[in-house]
Amino acid sequence: MTETVSESRIHVNDVIDIIYRLRNGQSQRLISKETGIGRKTIRKYFLVSEKNGWLSLEVPLPELDLVSEKLSERKSEQIDKNQKSSLEPYREVITDWLKEKYNRKRILHLLRSNFDMVVSYDTVKRYCRYLLDNPAAKAVVRLETDPGEVAQVDFGEVTKCYRNVPKGIRIYIFIMTLGASRHQYVEHVFDQKMATWLRCHERAFAFFGGVIRKVVIDNLKAAVIRIIYHDPVLSLPYKRLARHYGFMISPCAPRTPEHKGKVEKNVDYVKGAFCNGENWTDLADMNLKIRRWAKEVAGTRIHGTIKQKPIEVFREVEQKELKPLPAQPLNYTTASRKKLPRDLHIDVDDNWYSAPFEHMGKRLDIYAEGKLVRIYRNSRLIATHTRALGKGQRVTNMMHYPEHKRFWTEHPPIVCLVEAGKLGNSIFLLVNELLEDKVQDHLSSVHKLLALEGKYGKDRLEKACERARHYHDPSYICVKRILLAGTESDPLEKESDLIPVSMDNYEYARKAHDLFVSGGVQ
Repeated sequence: MTETVSESRIHVNDVIDIIYRLRNGQSQRLISKETGIGRKTIRKYFLVSEKNGWLSLEVPLPELDLVSEKLSERKSEQIDKNQKSSLEPYREVITDWLKEKYNRKRILHLLRSNFDMVVSYDTVKRYCRYLLDNPAAKAVVRLETDPGEVAQVDFGEVTKCYRNVPKGIRIYIFIMTLGASRHQYVEHVFDQKMATWLRCHERAFAFFGGVIRKVVIDNLKAAVIRIIYHDPVLSLPYKRLARHYGFMISPCAPRTPEHKGKVEKNVDYVKGAFCNGENWTDLADMNLKIRRWAKEVAGTRIHGTIKQKPIEVFREVEQKELKPLPAQPLNYTTASRKKLPRDLHIDVDDNWYSAPFEHMGKRLDIYAEGKLVRIYRNSRLIATHTRALGKGQRVTNMMHYPEHKRFWTEHPPIVCLVEAGKLGNSIFLLVNELLEDKVQDHLSSVHKLLALEGKYGKDRLEKACERARHYHDPSYICVKRILLAGTESDPLEKESDLIPVSMDNYEYARKAHDLFVSGGVQ
C-alpha cells in the first residue's frame, strides 16, 4: 500500500513535478499512486494550475516563486472564505484564549455561551490553526541594549538536577543577566520569598560592582502584588530597594517569557552546564562553586549571540557604564508578604504583630526596618509597631479589633470600678460586691450592667442598683428586671418588713460557715 505524503511535507519542486505530469495528460489517480501524494492535494494543485493557465503545453512551466505565491494566495482566499467572515470579529478574544492554552472544544463552548455564535467545531479548529500559523503573531523583535542599561532576572528550580539533595528541600537558582555583555550572577536559594529576592539583588549588584539602570522581571509574587489590566502593582519593599539603589523596575507582560529571553535561556544553560548530575553539598559551598563557574566557565565561553566572551565584554565595556553602589546597603532585616489570619497577628521574625481587622484574609506586605515593623496593603501603610526584642511575643494595637471584640480587654475590673464610681454610689457598691465574689467571676455581668446606663440613663440605673442592694439581690438580672418593670422609684420597704429570701444550698452553707466562724453556733 502506497504511503500518502502530508501536504505540509510537499516541497515546491514536487508541486512543479505534479504540474508537469498534469500538463502531459497523467490522471490524478496515477500521479497519486506514483508520488504517494493524496488525491485531494493533487486536485488542489490541478485547480490552481487550471486557474492560472499552466496546464497548456504552449505555456512554459511556471517559476518556483510564482507557484509558491499562487499557492499562498489560494490559502489566504480559503481562510477569508471559511473563517474570517464569522470568527474574525473575535480574533483578539480567541488569541487570548489560545495564549491561556484553552483547547479547541473549550473555545467552541465559550464562543457559543458568551457570544451566541453558531459555528462548527471544524471552523474553530481551522481558525485557531490560522492564528497560530500566522507569521505576524509569531514574529519577535530582538532588542539589543546599551551597556549598563538593562539586566534581566529570574528564578528557576533545580532540585531534580542535583544528586544527594536532602529530603524535603527545594533548590532554586536566582540569575541576573546583563543585557549587553551577557555576564551573569547566579545564586542558589531555598525559597522565592521577598526577603530572598531583595538580598539576591543586593548580592548581584555587589558581584558586578555597580547597579544597572533597568531590571526586567517576571510577574513573580515577590515583586508584583497583582496585575490590573496588564498594569502590575509592585510590592512596596521591592520599590524601596529600587529607589535605594537607583534602578527602574520593568515587569514583563503576562505570559510573555520572550520579553526576558536572555535570562530565560540562561536558566536552561545553567541547568545543563552546571547543575545536572552535580552532587549537592551545602548552600554556601554550592554558591561558592557556581559563582566561580559563572566567571571561569560561563564568562569565558564564546557566547552564541554576541560572539565574544561575556566576562571580557563586561570588564572592557559594560562595567564602566554601571551606576555606583550606594554608600550604605538598604537598612532592612525582614521583608515578606503574608495573609492576615483570623487572630489578626502576622508572624515576623518569631514575633507576632497585629493589623486592622478590615484586612483579614488579605495578603499584606511586612517590612521590618531597624526598631520598627511596618505593615502595608497595596502600598498603603495600615499598621506600625515598635519591634519586639525577644521571641514569641505578641505586639497588639487594640484598635485593630472590632469595637465589640476589644470591649472585654479594654474593660478589666479596675476600669469597671472607675466607670461605676462616675455613674453613682449605689452602682459602685453593687459592682464592687459582684467583683469581690471569690467563687464566681462576674466580670461579664458587670459589663452588661454598666451597658444599661446607655439605654436607661444613670439616674434610673442608680435607683435600680440601690433597690437591688436593699432587697439583698445584687445581680445584673435583678437590676435589669427592676428597670424593665419601671419600679426603681417605688418606695423601699423597711428592713423589718422584708420577707426572707429562700437560700439555695450554696448560700445556706455560706451563711452557716459565717455563723460558725463568728461564734454564733455553740
